[in-house]
Amino acid sequence: TETSSTDASAAADASASPDASGPSADLADYARRTMLIVRRHWTIPATLSPEAASALSSTISISIDETTRHATGYRIVSESGNAIFDESVRRGLQALVDANELMPEPPAGLDDRASVRLRLTGRR
Repeated sequence: TETSSTDASAAADASASPDASGPSADLADYARRTMLIVRRHWTIPATLSPEAASALSSTISISIDETTRHATGYRIVSESGNAIFDESVRRGLQALVDANELMPEPPAGLDDRASVRLRLTGRR
């Protein structure tokens, strides 16, 4: 179950300069590292044109075991409305959970968080 959630989508969208530091930069880095792992397991369906895919997004929440830092589950917070895209998101997230992959260590102050929320987009 999700005890709390970190909305890393806002941090991922924030443009931190290379010399930025502090909680916002730490959260943006955590979101970026988490997204890299998610993207290893999820790909944008090739059947969608780049134009169609770029207009799509889905917000997800990944449950992370606080002790082992493995993804233990997921929830689709908001779907894109495109069945092909949404099914690819579900398959990718299930593959992430099945892989039992180590997720990034959260930044200081977020250690008690059991989930992370991200926005997947169809931009290639």
